[in-house]
Amino acid sequence: MEVPEYGGEDRTFWQPESLVAVTFISAHPDWAIRSRPSWLRIGDVYRISAPMTRESVEWRRRQAREMA
Repeated sequence: MEVPEYGGEDRTFWQPESLVAVTFISAHPDWAIRSRPSWLRIGDVYRISAPMTRESVEWRRRQAREMA
């Protein structure tokens, strides 16, 4: 299940059964290049988060809606 992110430069997918989320790079806006290691490419895994509970996913969704 995809979890919305704030800026759109990352995409996070959550596995509810295992409570694991994997975030990967989906774009390289100019400002993000300065805040990440330069060797990361589009498609690279940026973060693995565990445990990520259902409550955490709902909180991220609310935050993304408010930022939109």
